[in-house]
Amino acid sequence: MKMKKIIWVINAQENPIKASQNDNHRLWRSNSLAQELGNKGHISYRWRSSFSHNEKKQLTNGALIETVGNVYQVYIPTTSYKGHFSFHRILSHYFLGRGFNRVIKHFDLEPPDVIHICNVPL
Repeated sequence: MKMKKIIWVINAQENPIKASQNDNHRLWRSNSLAQELGNKGHISYRWRSSFSHNEKKQLTNGALIETVGNVYQVYIPTTSYKGHFSFHRILSHYFLGRGFNRVIKHFDLEPPDVIHICNVPL
């Protein structure tokens, strides 16, 4: 018998998974991993920042969990920044880290069996 695991895939900067496969110009590594885990029957959470590094805009207004296929995509609220190397980017990552625990408590999420961190922010 195969055990279903709760797995968190964390990568703050990769583009979010889109509902339509046509919107996914490039399926990034953490998204591919989260989708494959979900396809295998696990409860897969894909964690990311509410701020898009590539588009330099906020993707959500606060904490959000959305279901995309068989993956729960979790947005962690943080501040915006413009410069690739900037003080505001460091602050954004600081607030991202602090917001992580708040989102867990806000949605009352069960502890995961596995955490995979794909890319550590600054």
